[in-house]
Amino acid sequence: ITNSAVNEVVLNSTNVSLYPNPSTANFVLAIHEAKGRRFSGEIHDITGRTVQQFKFSGQEYRVERKNLPNGIYSLKITSDENEIFVTKIILY
Repeated sequence: ITNSAVNEVVLNSTNVSLYPNPSTANFVLAIHEAKGRRFSGEIHDITGRTVQQFKFSGQEYRVERKNLPNGIYSLKITSDENEIFVTKIILY
């Protein structure tokens, strides 16, 4: 008998929330069932250029808008188990 662990999918539209979206300032990224895992995030502008990067662990992370101009951005989250989730952010 072999003992193999089954990895649970954490990064999907059911487990990831981003609010407020659209946003005028900072926003919160919430990952339900994160269970102490680590994540990295990237924000890309509409040309695909990376404009911000961050790392976090736990279930909630406050993303700072910093100097990002108004527009539509792509948010890419990658887990420590190489799961990837991508969504859009609207800043105005």
